[in-house]
Amino acid sequence: FAIITPALITGSFAGRVRFRSYILFMVLFSMLIYAPLAHMTWHPDGLFRNWGVLDFAGGTVVHMSAGFAALAGAVFLGKRQKQTHSPAQV
Repeated sequence: FAIITPALITGSFAGRVRFRSYILFMVLFSMLIYAPLAHMTWHPDGLFRNWGVLDFAGGTVVHMSAGFAALAGAVFLGKRQKQTHSPAQV
């Protein structure tokens, strides 16, 4: 689950950050956001678990963290860089 979460965020960062910056983001995100959120949700003594939050098949942690990170990234980074080519017409 920890591997697929940054992959979901990739779409919101495409064209906005360099590869090296994205690798740094993935490491920091995994340690500072995903791991504590997973612990709070899945551990028997976790905060969310004690509140009665149920996570079926890991979807809550993965999609909640990826969705909020993608939204924050899109808002913080702003518009994508200009395209050097015109998109194909369908």
